[in-house]
Amino acid sequence: MIKEIICVGTSFTEGHGLNSKMPLGNPAVEWYHKNKDITINYMKEFSWPSILQEESNIKTRNLGKCGSSIEYLMRNVEEIIETEDCSDKFFILEYSSWGRSELWCKDTREWLIANWGHTNGKDPSEGYSTSLTTDFNGGTQQTSAYIDIYNIFLNNFFNEHEFLIQRDRHFLNLLYKLNALKIKYQVLMLENTYWEGLKNPLFNYKNIFKEDLWGYIKNNKLDLESETNGVVVDSHPSITGHNHMGKLIYKKLKTKLNKL
Repeated sequence: MIKEIICVGTSFTEGHGLNSKMPLGNPAVEWYHKNKDITINYMKEFSWPSILQEESNIKTRNLGKCGSSIEYLMRNVEEIIETEDCSDKFFILEYSSWGRSELWCKDTREWLIANWGHTNGKDPSEGYSTSLTTDFNGGTQQTSAYIDIYNIFLNNFFNEHEFLIQRDRHFLNLLYKLNALKIKYQVLMLENTYWEGLKNPLFNYKNIFKEDLWGYIKNNKLDLESETNGVVVDSHPSITGHNHMGKLIYKKLKTKLNKL
């Protein structure tokens, strides 16, 4: 019998878009209060892991973090399996793809979300634009001096293709490790994979969703923009979207969660 579900992922897992603590306010939170009489007290309150906990009656840990990477996911999962008894735990792992990493800051002694994008929006021929923050939801953005150093590193020493392949290989290695240790898990795919080698039975996202989560939410009009009729321009899941995801995940995993 599974006694705890641990969900690790990005903004889709954390519940980004439903953040009630934004300094300048959140139009989505205001819209729900005005139009649905729903008060959102904290971001993870209506996230799909919370719905999954309600449906399954199993304690669910939400380690989602907006903008986070596979590196963040692997680090957290490794720490948990090294320090906790995982024989009665079930991991749900949200795979994210391009443009996401993390770096250790020796000054503040914490991990930073270290993300990058192509300056011209197409390819790295004109260099990279980056961000370094402790948290996209109310965190601290690093100074331009730090960001400039990161840009210099990427522009001079970064092989994006090789990095993405290596990162996907490390993720597959983690799945092999979980399987070898007989630790139960389920993958969700936020974005399409980069490395072809991830087309592996261990990468079992099709057990739940047949496509990436961005596409699934958009195609089924489960995003905030659809829910609010365009008032909120945000492609993250709406409250309806999170509710749908949580119930569907439980429906698909019910047997595994209750009979192991």
